[in-house]
Amino acid sequence: IRSPAFITSAKSEADDWAPFYEAIDAQYRQGFIPKTAGKHGSKALWKKQADSAAYWQALTAFLKTHFSKPSQP
Repeated sequence: IRSPAFITSAKSEADDWAPFYEAIDAQYRQGFIPKTAGKHGSKALWKKQADSAAYWQALTAFLKTHFSKPSQP
């Protein structure tokens, strides 16, 4: 895969997506494994989840890296 890809999950699911992550060209991939148990799916981003800020930080960094507009001179 040679396209930007962000992969995350609950901590307990990380081993399940590791082979897919390794198949993505290193310059395009970014993964995030929470230090806490985390959540599955979009629930991880919900404000009511204690660790949602960590997921948002990782996702925002990925988006800025791969999809930010170049700065204007």
